[in-house]
Amino acid sequence: AASAPRGRWWNGAIPVATLVITVLWGLVYTGLSALGPDDEPILRNIFGNADPFTPLLWGSVLGCVVAVGLAVLQRILSVAEAMRAWLGGLKAMFLAVVILLLAWSLGEVTQTLGTAPYLSQVLSERMPPQMLPTSVFVVASLIAFATGTSWATMAILVPLVVPLSIALTGGLTAANSVDQAIVLGAIGSVLAGAILGDHCSPISDTTVMSSMASSCDHVDHVRTQLPYAIMVGAVGIVFGYIPSALGVSAWVCLLAGGGAIWGAILFFGQPVEAAAEVGEPTPVGRV
Repeated sequence: AASAPRGRWWNGAIPVATLVITVLWGLVYTGLSALGPDDEPILRNIFGNADPFTPLLWGSVLGCVVAVGLAVLQRILSVAEAMRAWLGGLKAMFLAVVILLLAWSLGEVTQTLGTAPYLSQVLSERMPPQMLPTSVFVVASLIAFATGTSWATMAILVPLVVPLSIALTGGLTAANSVDQAIVLGAIGSVLAGAILGDHCSPISDTTVMSSMASSCDHVDHVRTQLPYAIMVGAVGIVFGYIPSALGVSAWVCLLAGGGAIWGAILFFGQPVEAAAEVGEPTPVGRV
């Protein structure tokens, strides 16, 4: 039987480097082209005026061409096999693209209907501002868990949370530093909750790729990572969002949260048992 082709690290590194360099060059090129006569050619103005869509399109196409070319020139794959692999990658990304398109559509609908001002008016007298970061964190986690994507969750919630937090507290210009902490905490809770839900979701592309890359059963991978992720999320709520919204120093929250995680590992964690035979699977749920 013919031996499998030897893997070479540059077959993965060169296409990725091509993508990154092309995108950066495209951002600079489109940004310089869009500069006005009074704009200084500094990085802030260049990237601020750049068109992100076009460079990403250039980079993805060129990266695919380079990857296919490397595989074909080294006779790792034939042209037909390389094209089938490329189509397989497109199929793998199709669901994520559909979810993003639907999320963007939902975001446009909520903006057109004025959902953010409506929620601000309804909740301004009913929800204590101190509970806003925690509530947003939980909602973002549930949405990301159900949809399997963090980016779409951020696209949905950021246009709602920013005006809502400003309406409830007075915004970053408020004289009270606690109100400023609530606004920053609410915005940050969208990002953190979206990442937590995406990490736990069984339909997330990152979860699927992690289980595939480690040759682990997908259900076992989801089931064994949930306790760790949920524990960290709970620690973030109890020792982060709630006390910081009440005015506790961020350093105190960080130290208390780190101590809580360390204590949970010492109290609940168990050492990995030595396998009786080489290749025997490690018991599920052990750390």
